Amino acid sequence: VAIIIVLQCMRTNFSLYIKANDRVVVYSLDSILMALIIAASDIILISYHHLGIQGYLLSEIIGTGFSILFLLTKGRVFRGVRFSKRINKLLLKDMLSYSFPLMFNAISWWITNFSDRMVLDYFFSEEEVGIYSVAAKMPAIVTTALSVFTQAWIMSAVKEYETTKDKRFFQRVYIYYCMALFSGVSVVILIVK
Repeated sequence: VAIIIVLQCMRTNFSLYIKANDRVVVYSLDSILMALIIAASDIILISYHHLGIQGYLLSEIIGTGFSILFLLTKGRVFRGVRFSKRINKLLLKDMLSYSFPLMFNAISWWITNFSDRMVLDYFFSEEEVGIYSVAAKMPAIVTTALSVFTQAWIMSAVKEYETTKDKRFFQRVYIYYCMALFSGVSVVILIVK
């Protein structure tokens, strides 16, 4: 669990750096690649090797590790890094006061995401928990794809609104967003038993 937390912190920082540098394609591919690798390794480790919760945790490590490698190689994260011996205490204080309440939110989501599998593991066999984990990855792929789109849309919406102030742009994008969401969820409903 500690390895997962460290890797996810690294991945989050790298992906936010790439997003801030307007590298939307790399940012999008990374999220999709990570979801697919985690789903594939869940299938292999839980269903075929019967590793249960350990297999799920290993899948998270594998997927996040591949994501970090992808961001380091394709995202060229370290090109813009500059080390400074001086720490801006005012900025550090502002960042900590902003992020402190978000820590409880992240911990709550983590507990929610892991507790369901632990409770199911208590009542059901590891194979059934594995099937649940893999089935839960299907909607996660749709959610990941839509969140990637949403992040990219937020960045382009700010640029578009600054130049044209056209409300029709937002209406068209919202209609396409709803259509994509409806289509994606429909496909997942057909696939998931």
